[in-house]
Amino acid sequence: MTTFNPDRDRERKEKLNMRSLKTLVAEVDLYKAKFRGAVPISVRNRISRLEDVIKVKGEILKEALKNA
Repeated sequence: MTTFNPDRDRERKEKLNMRSLKTLVAEVDLYKAKFRGAVPISVRNRISRLEDVIKVKGEILKEALKNA
């Protein structure tokens, strides 16, 4: 059984934030296509982290386009 560690989760999100938006979206699509039905908890957590980072990057890009 794993324990929830917010510091570790934040560090992983920071690492994901360095990747491009295109690769993040591609990875989410890959996991969702590969794991249909029963999804392991680790993959579910990974998808959740990816979606959080994608959401933040999307908002940043929207703001940048709005201000351009």
